[in-house]
Amino acid sequence: MVTRHSPHAEPTRATIHATIHATIRAMRPDDLDAIVQLDARVAGVARRAYFERRLIALGEGQPTGHTIGLVAEDDATVVGFVMGTLTSGEFGFTEVTALIDSIAVHPGQRHQRIGRQLIESFLAVCGACGARDVYTLVNWNSWEMLRFFDSAGFSLAPTVPLRRRLGEAERTSSHESE
Repeated sequence: MVTRHSPHAEPTRATIHATIHATIRAMRPDDLDAIVQLDARVAGVARRAYFERRLIALGEGQPTGHTIGLVAEDDATVVGFVMGTLTSGEFGFTEVTALIDSIAVHPGQRHQRIGRQLIESFLAVCGACGARDVYTLVNWNSWEMLRFFDSAGFSLAPTVPLRRRLGEAERTSSHESE
């Protein structure tokens, strides 16, 4: 018996998880709409004002204390991005340190090493700017993100994030005195 495969058959797992060699480049102000749309699709909420502020900060300031933004493109379409900040002295760090605050890959483009390409490019830029460590925060139950960062060589940091939720009285009293 001869088995024939239709050209219209569903793609195999190997095809689905093929590696795309996206073009990684510096983020530009004209990437705003694509970044906001991608982030909203991944995070479930639009953060346009946040990304407007971050894009204004791109490349500003000294070699430390500025925003780094990279995008991944496939066929001239933004399919992923990473943003972070180089700091020096914040949070008690005595060396140049990088902080990743946003990363996203289009859901239809995941498992194709685009996130890995973004992280490796981000780490290279940070290293060239003198950073020795890169930090990020991940929700403790975001298993896919935890696996991703683990596969990229991240591990638990020696620092512990602390939080205190402010009550309504604390949030309104500071604004009334201004």
